[in-house]
Amino acid sequence: MWRVETRAKPLGVSGNFASALAKARWEFIALADQDDVWEPERLEKGLSHFHDGVLLVHSDATLIDASGRPTGTLMSALRLTSTERRNLLSGRALDALLRRNVVTGATTMIRSSLLEHALPIPEGWVHDEWLALVAAAQGGVVYHQDPLIRYRQHGNNEIGASKTDYDEATRRLLEKRSEFFARKLRRNRGIAALLEDKPAWLDSVAHSSLAAKIEFDQWRSTLSSSRVKRLVPVLRRWFTGHYGRYARGYLDVIRDIALTD
Repeated sequence: MWRVETRAKPLGVSGNFASALAKARWEFIALADQDDVWEPERLEKGLSHFHDGVLLVHSDATLIDASGRPTGTLMSALRLTSTERRNLLSGRALDALLRRNVVTGATTMIRSSLLEHALPIPEGWVHDEWLALVAAAQGGVVYHQDPLIRYRQHGNNEIGASKTDYDEATRRLLEKRSEFFARKLRRNRGIAALLEDKPAWLDSVAHSSLAAKIEFDQWRSTLSSSRVKRLVPVLRRWFTGHYGRYARGYLDVIRDIALTD
């Protein structure tokens, strides 16, 4: 049975997904984008991972162009590191997500009980990022390595693997520090509100990790406007491992030294 929801005012990508998720009534929910293709075994293989405690299952995907021709894989396009892959496969998804989001909504299935903890989606977050973070904070994320969907990439994608290419990396390095940290602030408000609520499902280890992530981002925002004066403190934090744990490693080291106001 199909149910079509319409509204007079657009809600945006995350708002649309949040609205639809709130109306779902089944125990397991598979997210879908309108122009992707599911592999025949997508639901069967996804559901097979939902043992006790699992809240979210995601997978790799075959990238296809507008005509349906394969062009690679999602995780290759995201440049998933060996450490990130090990963390995802060993049940330590939170360690991967403290650095960046590597969970793509189009590949995702969730247990409906996750929504009790994850809705509403905070400002500054895309729905899949927030669902994954909340599930990972409970140790409830499973990664299936095989591609279970064909993920279409074209010029009209709102978000997607094509957004991680060289041009996008260059754009990020050319933005202003104020713009970059304004985005960080909006996102960290969502995490901070979660920590202040102290939900029963959030254990002390996950709480400390999320708090440390916020602290690190706040520290980055207070770096000097002088590139020269940033160099020593940035390298000090790099050598203590903070950039590897809470950011994209040397990529964010370069960003914090290079970005201007």
